[in-house]
Amino acid sequence: LKASVKTEKRQEVVKLSPLPKRAKRTYLAMDKDKEVIGYVIPIFRANHDVVRSLMEAQEEDVTEEGINYVAMRNLFVREAREALDVKVEKKTRMKHVRESAERLEFDRTMEEWSEFRKKMHPDRLTHPPEFIVKPRGQTVWEGKTVRLHCTVAGWPKPRIAWYKNNVLIDAKAHPEKYTAESTYNMHSLEIKNCDFLDTAQYYVSALNVKGEASSAATVVVKSRQLFCLACSSTFLGSSY
Repeated sequence: LKASVKTEKRQEVVKLSPLPKRAKRTYLAMDKDKEVIGYVIPIFRANHDVVRSLMEAQEEDVTEEGINYVAMRNLFVREAREALDVKVEKKTRMKHVRESAERLEFDRTMEEWSEFRKKMHPDRLTHPPEFIVKPRGQTVWEGKTVRLHCTVAGWPKPRIAWYKNNVLIDAKAHPEKYTAESTYNMHSLEIKNCDFLDTAQYYVSALNVKGEASSAATVVVKSRQLFCLACSSTFLGSSY
């Protein structure tokens, strides 16, 4: 409470009234004349056991943090040492060759897988015919049967046609002479009871919407009569 007090020099000075005993504690600093000269920071007052428990809890937290720090530091130090330690291992020639072969096999497998994925792409499913196995030329005796084989890849599935000296062979029209078979991608032409007129160059053509491919093979038919004449002439010449 404020109150005006007259000093000895007849001057009125505003002062705070003295605090009663039951008044609430204040944090104002006052002099002997009850004049406010500043503020007082309250002193923490608590039970000794409470203070000791708080200190012990704080020490436990500090100790736990220190243990965690030491553990993490040891972990980092161990990993750093393991990274710096370079292990030198002597490899035998056989082991080196085996590892090189395994690495090459792995690279080949990855290349095959990439090629397979390229082929499975919708835009790459169709591709022109390609001969995997080409027909081979043969030499047979007269009256024997000869068979020409080939394997063709392509999508859509190519159509196969056989030619004799650029003339289309109609196997259905001459079943007694020719038999053409197709099983999946393997194709064959069978020529029965070969004679001298069957000596020719045979072509096989594969055609689909993406393109065409062809391959040729020569068939030579030898006559037994000429062979017998040659043998008899040789025999006669030697006896003469």
